[in-house]
Amino acid sequence: MLDFSTEKEQEVLVKYQIKDQESLPQALVRSFEKIDTSPHKRKQPLQEWVDVDSLSTTVVSENVHYVSARIWDHPTYITSNAIVIYSSNN
Repeated sequence: MLDFSTEKEQEVLVKYQIKDQESLPQALVRSFEKIDTSPHKRKQPLQEWVDVDSLSTTVVSENVHYVSARIWDHPTYITSNAIVIYSSNN
């Protein structure tokens, strides 16, 4: 699994393995569902936090090992096969 040692001061809420044939947007929503977040009921949809099409393309690039983004106020790290969500700093 992923180890972002510079982020150890933040609590890891979810380590989610992306399943075969699962799209990145699906995986992001499912990973946030694991922390009792109801992504479908949020005031701001996922697309307002991150460009999922660009993110999907970037994550599968040979030159990118991971992408970090703040999604629904949570630091989130994404690779081609995993998502790690940390506690919010708020």
